[in-house]
Amino acid sequence: MASCIGGFRNFTARLQALVGVKSKPTPPEKAPLQISAPFNFKHETVSLPGVSEDEIAILKEQAASSRFGGADPSSIGSPRKAPAPPTLRPVTPVLKVTPSTPISPAENLI
Repeated sequence: MASCIGGFRNFTARLQALVGVKSKPTPPEKAPLQISAPFNFKHETVSLPGVSEDEIAILKEQAASSRFGGADPSSIGSPRKAPAPPTLRPVTPVLKVTPSTPISPAENLI
């Protein structure tokens, strides 16, 4: 199949050369995207009034783990219980048929 496609491309190239029509040029490959480092980046310490350094460290770890997707096993709570299934009411039969009760042919159809 590949040789058939290659043969067809060769045929069309020769035909276009004879007729004088040129095929579309292949677009040049784009250069890969280069992302530079941030400009004027300043690493500053965080000081929130009423929040200790230990609490800030915990908040930083939680923020990092939320971005990473990992979870601290101690932060996982107990699983919730599934809701109870609905209770089903028993259906009472509309007609009881016993061997002594006659059934008409119209009622005997399934």
